[in-house]
Amino acid sequence: MFWFVLPSFYHPPPFCSEPNPRRTISEGAGSGRITIVEAIPEDSAVFQCVGQNEYGEVSASGFVNVESIPAGVSDAPQSNVVTVAGKSIELVCAGQGSPKPVVAWLFKSGKLETGGKYDIIEEGNTAMTSSTLMVTGAEVEDSGDYTCSVSNGFGEVTAASRVTVRMGTTIIIGPQETITVVEDEDTVISCEISHDAALPVEVTWTRDIGDGPQVLDLKVSGSRFRAERPGSDNLKVSDSKVEDTGTYTCKAVTSMDEVEDSAELIVQTLPAAPSNVIASQRADDSDTMAALAWDIGDDGNSQITNYIISYETEWSDLGWQEMKTVPATSTKTSLDLSPWVTYRFRVEAVNAIGSSEPSAVSDDYVTSPAKLTEAPENVVMEPTEPGKMKVEWPEVHPYDQNGPGFKYIVRWREPGTEEWLTEEIDDYQTTSYEIDSGSNYKELEVEVLYKNDLGYGPASGETGFTGEGTPTASPKNIQITAEDDPGVVMVTWDEIPPESINGKLQGFLVYYSMVDAQAQGQNPAECLPGSACRVTNLTPFQSYSFQVAVKNGQKEGPKSDAVIFQLPEGPPGPVLDLKVRALSDRLYVTWGEPALPNGVITGYNLSYSESK
Repeated sequence: MFWFVLPSFYHPPPFCSEPNPRRTISEGAGSGRITIVEAIPEDSAVFQCVGQNEYGEVSASGFVNVESIPAGVSDAPQSNVVTVAGKSIELVCAGQGSPKPVVAWLFKSGKLETGGKYDIIEEGNTAMTSSTLMVTGAEVEDSGDYTCSVSNGFGEVTAASRVTVRMGTTIIIGPQETITVVEDEDTVISCEISHDAALPVEVTWTRDIGDGPQVLDLKVSGSRFRAERPGSDNLKVSDSKVEDTGTYTCKAVTSMDEVEDSAELIVQTLPAAPSNVIASQRADDSDTMAALAWDIGDDGNSQITNYIISYETEWSDLGWQEMKTVPATSTKTSLDLSPWVTYRFRVEAVNAIGSSEPSAVSDDYVTSPAKLTEAPENVVMEPTEPGKMKVEWPEVHPYDQNGPGFKYIVRWREPGTEEWLTEEIDDYQTTSYEIDSGSNYKELEVEVLYKNDLGYGPASGETGFTGEGTPTASPKNIQITAEDDPGVVMVTWDEIPPESINGKLQGFLVYYSMVDAQAQGQNPAECLPGSACRVTNLTPFQSYSFQVAVKNGQKEGPKSDAVIFQLPEGPPGPVLDLKVRALSDRLYVTWGEPALPNGVITGYNLSYSESK
């Protein structure tokens, strides 16, 4: 097989075909092929194929004409594209020609290549190229003219697309994820919008409280759902109700985009009252050991923290009494009750907002009578009149009497004796008794105990003394002695007969007054038994009258006969009206006698010092 390029229009004679690196010949058994890569017009020629063997040869010719077509735009990009930030831009440009044209994209005097936000996709055939420019996540800065250039060496044409990227609509301050508010309070759900001034925006609010989204009309007069203020897109919910709990969505829509954000509004209120309160016995041997159970109610959108157990009895003066608090982890509790009481119980639930209404009252729960088990506490014994003692104790309300036939028992005796004297008091509101022993300041053992029809309870044990009488004797042989300190004297007397005290000796009262003074009756000096009795703050060189009386725990005895005593001299007080008058060569000094001479004035000492 042989190939020949023959003279033609493109290759007139004389003609010699030069080697062509773009032209290749391939042969097979009895066949052959010429391939021209990237043909150009100069490749036009008449090609002859000659085949020969030992028997002869044959030939065939063909004319290859390579045309040149200038590049042209067959599909121009959209001339005006408007979009919003965040969306993608897609521009398509197709060109045709011979040879196959090349398509390039230009923006702001620079050629665009695939990479970053740009992606260029090409497809086509031998005579056509289609190029798609994708700009992902467009921004306002991507606005401008995008030029499509189509060229193939025989011509270049362009087509432009003006792209405008508007600012995207955004919620710059959106609703909080969860908003919690107390019922009847106002709340504001934020939704502040930013959008392109060229794109009018419409903002709507919807809510879903469990029955699907519903659009809120914020312009209805008197509605609890209004714009926070004129021109605001924030939603104000006035006097929030529990039924308002749900999802609130703010949606902003323009002609080119839309955004939305949501918040969960939780309106909290007091919990619902518990129900089905049942009291039952929890121990076979005692009905005072009870169990209480109840069913929970709605928590008011605020977790229940605890339950408050209260009870009332047949005694209306006690009213409802709070008994105990139970953690919210349980809906039952154990109760330790008093005997011989009819109880009714109720339960309140507590959350962060407060306490629920009380539950319905349980059925009556009745405990059986029982023996008293506690001794009286806070028993007080007080001596009153001579030979008498008042005993007082706290009142025992019927709630704590454990059974019928309740009484107070008061009993007393002298220490060391066997027999008790006893008084029973039927009225539980009478809480005192006066014992008359007939003897002043007599020591008694006193017990108070409770009793009902099932027996006696334990007794309190106290010891005290009956009332004291008035001391009958006054101290004798009063002696007054001056101390070294001016204005201080020591007072002594003979021992007092014990039987005259009529009680427990507490001390002595020393009454004193200045003999020449008009005012009398100073507060007496009080001296303890067995201690030195000094009287202080007396005026030296004055005569005083002294009397002494005995004092026991309740009364004061008669005063002793008066004893007159003159105190020794003491330092005089300051002189009065000291004056100094300057003469030509000396000072003239005058003064008055001291207000408290405290003795006989025998002279005056005058001293002076020079000042520098």
